[in-house]
Amino acid sequence: MSTTTTDSTIQPTTEPEQEALSTPTLQDDDDSYIIDLFKRRCPHLVGKSTEKDSTSDEGTKKSSSPTQPGSSTIPNLESLFSGEDAIQYERKDIFFGNVEELDIWYEDSDDELNEDENQVTQDGNLLGAPKKEKEDGDESEEEMDVTKINLLKFCQLNNPSLQGDSFSRTAFQDQFKPLFNSPHLSDVTFLAQDASTQEWKKIYAHKLILKTRAKFFRTMFRSGMREAKQEEVRIQSVPHDILLCLLEYLYTGVLKIAYEKALLILAAANQFQMDDVKQIVAQYFAEIIDAEIACLLYEESFFHNAAELRELCLSYIEENPERVLNSTAFQNMTIEMVLEIIKSDYLVVEEYTLFMSCVAWAKAQAKGDSSDGTSDQEWPTYFAKIVEYIRFPRMKPLELRDHIEKEYKDVVPRLYILEAYKYHALPKSVKSIRAHERYNRSSYKWSTTNKSANIILSNGDLTAKMNSQGSRTVCADVLWSSGVHYFEVTIDSSDAKSNIMVGVADPGYVGMDMFMSHNSRGWAISSPSGERHHNSMSNAYGSAFGKGTVVGVLVDLSTREIRFFVNGTDLGVAFSNLNGSVSPCISLYGKNDQVTLNSQARPPLMG
Repeated sequence: MSTTTTDSTIQPTTEPEQEALSTPTLQDDDDSYIIDLFKRRCPHLVGKSTEKDSTSDEGTKKSSSPTQPGSSTIPNLESLFSGEDAIQYERKDIFFGNVEELDIWYEDSDDELNEDENQVTQDGNLLGAPKKEKEDGDESEEEMDVTKINLLKFCQLNNPSLQGDSFSRTAFQDQFKPLFNSPHLSDVTFLAQDASTQEWKKIYAHKLILKTRAKFFRTMFRSGMREAKQEEVRIQSVPHDILLCLLEYLYTGVLKIAYEKALLILAAANQFQMDDVKQIVAQYFAEIIDAEIACLLYEESFFHNAAELRELCLSYIEENPERVLNSTAFQNMTIEMVLEIIKSDYLVVEEYTLFMSCVAWAKAQAKGDSSDGTSDQEWPTYFAKIVEYIRFPRMKPLELRDHIEKEYKDVVPRLYILEAYKYHALPKSVKSIRAHERYNRSSYKWSTTNKSANIILSNGDLTAKMNSQGSRTVCADVLWSSGVHYFEVTIDSSDAKSNIMVGVADPGYVGMDMFMSHNSRGWAISSPSGERHHNSMSNAYGSAFGKGTVVGVLVDLSTREIRFFVNGTDLGVAFSNLNGSVSPCISLYGKNDQVTLNSQARPPLMG
């Protein structure tokens, strides 16, 4: 049989509609291919074992008896060290697929199997498949013409213990490890270039396994795709060793990451739409991250659409601002990334320190782009692109007078300096975003002690639910005495006429079996009316809300103000008489009331 090769730059392409669709590559023995695959690699799924045991790569014998699902609790990710330069991550909780993913036909056909007739005998033969009447003298027609096989039902019928939505990795996925990059039973070969020699190397694979493990390959090997007709597929944009690494993960659940290859793995995973691999790469970097790595990866995370890695880097930058701002990597960042960082409401750093770091960045950019020694004249051009996002009103008056106004008056617009002076004289008169303080972000949850006994906590103490009717309160396990803070709660469920309050209070003044606002140290908004409540008094404030609403609370202890947001809409300042220390609080009333806390929420823009 002649071998045909197609070039692929990862994205599967569809042939013109006028071309006839090809049949699967293994035309001579399609049904025996599947039967043989499972009889050889999953003997315990076929009833009668065709192999007594299998040998691992190390040469040790392993029993072929199945592992019962649920026999042990295994962590999501377990990192194992393999060699000196690579960390091996093994996904022990992943399954070969769920019902939807495993419901894959090996061969496309217009015929449909009758589900009631689909049975498997103890010797592994599939019965009930559509078959044609055998004509006399027709020796080419098999006695059982298996045109397509449902992988999930095949396995479950052979082993009732695998009934359910998923198969355990031990009972199913490990059986395919010997097939990794093996020509045995292979029906597709990938060609990828060696990064050092530029030589094209082969990687043997099996369409059935790839289609079952990754949506990308289900699309690539669909009948209408060009690659579905080819025995060899040339991958242009992924080096051989990186492609080999990803395919090994699909076969074994093990991802081996070395530092110099981590970004290449991330890039390939993005192209192959393997989100689980991107999550593992993010975990790998979480263990080694520093200021230089955070700046580098933050930009890469946007390019490779890696949300987990982006959040990891931004959190590190926000928690270690001075390390990052003083690093060479920050000075080399693009303007887009610098703007993302200095816009962050959680970058808790002295504003003058941030200003000086931005000046250093502008000078570094000008020096890098200048070849004639004119960088000293060019850097203000770069600085002008970011200056509006520096919060000058948050600088100290002496910093404004002695440094900004005297040393940098030519690069800082006079309007921003006057705005800063005005803020220090009349804080409430300045509404600009530059006057907003950056927020302290920390993780917290509902308190297990400062709560009513009739409120039940779950979801890691983030969800609070009533178990009886009456006025009940719970506070968070954090106490604020200064700074600016923001949190949100989602009303998961509530009774039609229930009264749910959201706000802040001093836990020392609140009775946990009454509403949080029935004292002088509690401030709240309530559903369904949208009224504001304090010291047993209520006033009109917002519009009605209830189940499904996200309520945000912004507390500024420097101005003693609190404002509320409903589904992202700023309702304005509700109170300006905060005093003492406060904690996030909620009060519930109805038996079905339930709310969930989000302490990591970012505040929306204020109106």
